[in-house]
Amino acid sequence: MREIIATFAPVQDAPMPTRIIRVEDHPISPDVEFSLQKLEEPKNPITVAKFGGYAMSTRETVQRSAAIMHANRERQIAIVAAPGELQEALPGDTDGLTQLSVTSLLQDIYRLNSRGKSFEAQFDAVRSRFKSIGEGLEETSFIDKKMSDLYRGIDREESMAWVVSRGEAYMMDIFAKESGGSPADAANYIIAKNGTYTFVGGELPRVNSEFDVMGGHYGADEYGNIELFPSPGANYTASIVAVGVEAKRLEIYKEVPGYFSADPQIVTNPHHIEEITYEQMRAINWASEKPVIPRDSVLPAIKSDIPLYVASVEQPEHGTIIRKSTNHDGKEPVVGVFGRGSMTSFTVEIAGRHDADGIAKKILEVFSRENRSVRAAKTDMDRVSVDVEKDQLAEATGTRIEDSLSSIGKLQVHEENASITVVPDNKRGLMAVIAKTAKTLEEANIEASEFTANKNVIFTVEGDRLEPAVRAIHDAFFSDNRAQEGQH
Repeated sequence: MREIIATFAPVQDAPMPTRIIRVEDHPISPDVEFSLQKLEEPKNPITVAKFGGYAMSTRETVQRSAAIMHANRERQIAIVAAPGELQEALPGDTDGLTQLSVTSLLQDIYRLNSRGKSFEAQFDAVRSRFKSIGEGLEETSFIDKKMSDLYRGIDREESMAWVVSRGEAYMMDIFAKESGGSPADAANYIIAKNGTYTFVGGELPRVNSEFDVMGGHYGADEYGNIELFPSPGANYTASIVAVGVEAKRLEIYKEVPGYFSADPQIVTNPHHIEEITYEQMRAINWASEKPVIPRDSVLPAIKSDIPLYVASVEQPEHGTIIRKSTNHDGKEPVVGVFGRGSMTSFTVEIAGRHDADGIAKKILEVFSRENRSVRAAKTDMDRVSVDVEKDQLAEATGTRIEDSLSSIGKLQVHEENASITVVPDNKRGLMAVIAKTAKTLEEANIEASEFTANKNVIFTVEGDRLEPAVRAIHDAFFSDNRAQEGQH
């Protein structure tokens, strides 16, 4: 396991107050530990607010985002993403290109141009997206100028990073004009060198405004060349800026109002979670098909113990707080129930050879040689079971893995499995949660295997039993408690 070191110290020969935060090696990777060293100074009453692709996707959501910034003077820095996907194409777009995110369109423009193919349709779609978002501003000619700059940059064969980053850079200008904030180009404040991302803060360019606006997802190297952060980069930008200014809170606004006790597509009206810990967020993200906030994208803020707040632009006051420890009373015995499908389980019988031959290590090395990510690995005296997401296994790869594992021991392969995780509340006993989960599955006639429990209860079911299992367990915990509340 690699270690990322972040240093935080005054910058020499720079206007005060100036700080620098350095993140070495790859900043967003699931096998990374992050440690932070910084000056011991009190946090400023500054809130950094990040607005995602959904929040920047239409004029209405952009206006809502601007209102959020003005609602609290402690929100002094806004980080904006490029406009996200639309549910419907803009009027006059018969090809549906304007439904795509601006980032996707810019990536397509670069690829098409590099192959000598026409990109005019995609370019017009980007122009239409920005014009529709900026419609109603007192002055919009700057959008046409920005698009002309983009075209010239493509013509002179600027890098893909430069082309793609124009989504955030131009959105910064539009949002600044809409909200009255001061634009601060990330290329001037976030420097990339040898895998190290450095935020150089100090006097941001705020002029006659309440806050600064910065585009996420990119910075520049020491020579001024644009570099992109690994996706989702806008979260990461917001996170290192929050650490750099010693913010008291990092807020992230998107299309959902934070975390729920289950996937709303599986459970009707799940419980909205008002507060969770960093560790519980990590467990929920690991167990969910689509994490609300990928933990690795906000690691700098987490390691600096900066509370996170996740909410929607439609209901900014109704979100989820995420911090080191929670203050709620633990009324619910579990935080939630979450599942992921499309898993393939490889179980190798080892008949007590675990310690003698290092069998578990050999089994995991099979997946490492194939450069496949392991979802979960479980062992006991007689078997080792490894779960891998189905999309990790092309036919040839799966065959090679099966042949290698069969040479180690008797192999069983179970396709289309699902992994379910029950995340307990930290203030309740894990054993009681295990017992109730097992009883609920038995009463629902759902067979579970590979039952493990450390901080969370994790087990495997057949893929078509994922949704019934999640609903049964969720109802057992949350319906019981709601019924008890109604009796008092």
